[in-house]
Amino acid sequence: MNQAMIDQLHTLFFTKAKDLHTCEQLYYWRYHRHLIPKTKSPALTRGGYVHAVMHRAITLRKEDSSLFPDAALGLALITEEGGYPMTEEVSQEAKNMSLALWQSLHSYEVVESELVLNLSLPHGYVWKVKLDSIIALPDGMWQGEYKTTATYASNIKRLYHSGIQPFVYLHVARQSGWDLKGTKMFVVSKKESAVEDVIATPEQLSQAERFISETQKKLERVEECGEFSRNRTQCVTFLFECPYRSLCLEKAQEKYVEDVVNLLYDVESPLAHYGEGE
Repeated sequence: MNQAMIDQLHTLFFTKAKDLHTCEQLYYWRYHRHLIPKTKSPALTRGGYVHAVMHRAITLRKEDSSLFPDAALGLALITEEGGYPMTEEVSQEAKNMSLALWQSLHSYEVVESELVLNLSLPHGYVWKVKLDSIIALPDGMWQGEYKTTATYASNIKRLYHSGIQPFVYLHVARQSGWDLKGTKMFVVSKKESAVEDVIATPEQLSQAERFISETQKKLERVEECGEFSRNRTQCVTFLFECPYRSLCLEKAQEKYVEDVVNLLYDVESPLAHYGEGE
């Protein structure tokens, strides 16, 4: 195993941690074999497009403060359109969501966009986060988080308030020198948009710190033994089918696995989202 592969295995981030805790076999296919399905989720593609447009529009406004909000967004839409293959319907949804999100976001002072932070951990590990934005308000700095969803409902807000993800991001930010008061969650759906405030308590930040520590310990145990157990309860659920299910057949031989890999998957570094890992 070369040094680049070792560095990638020693890099942790929230999605990787979630996959590791969900199913070790899923973790193996994604983070050892670097496989991603050739068929991309329209929702994920749409969300990636909206995030890219926001970053581009924010950058344009910083470069030329005379740009009107719609002018900056228009240039961003033109710039990003070619890189996200979508059906005409999904493309229109993505543009509508971008406009709704920009109408909520552009009035804030965004001091950073797509900011990558690295938190050093024991034994040479690193926890990496990418903050959608950092927003300056009179009461202090906030994280800006963008969420695109088919329908906006109370469960989106509840999940974000009760889940560990925003507090992991805030903990890493604080350890990196950004004293963020909380998270402004910009949620946009096909029909409406909203801004929700998530305030971190000391207990939630402590839970986030423990989550990071426990994830590293689990990763070290799994990598040391070199065995990756399969959590069958996650192969198929009411709302989800694991994208690697076809690779986990009991008696699948390596030739079959390789044929399926070549047919259904691309190879991509898990760190591509952070602009790393060519």
